Amino acid sequence: MTQKIISYYRSLPIIIILGFIFISIAVFAWQEPSANPPNNNVPAPLNVSNNAQTKVGGLMLNTGRC
Repeated sequence: MTQKIISYYRSLPIIIILGFIFISIAVFAWQEPSANPPNNNVPAPLNVSNNAQTKVGGLMLNTGRC
């Protein structure tokens, strides 16, 4: 029983360090979008206005039927 506790306490610092490294990489890798959508950043989404809209490529609809 005490061996399990000792091995747990030996591996705990490694787990904490790896978690800190992972979170640090995720934080520093984040980049904000260069512009608010759809100002030349991403294509305008469909069905958000009264304007005529077109789509290039296929369109798949999830109707919920099996």
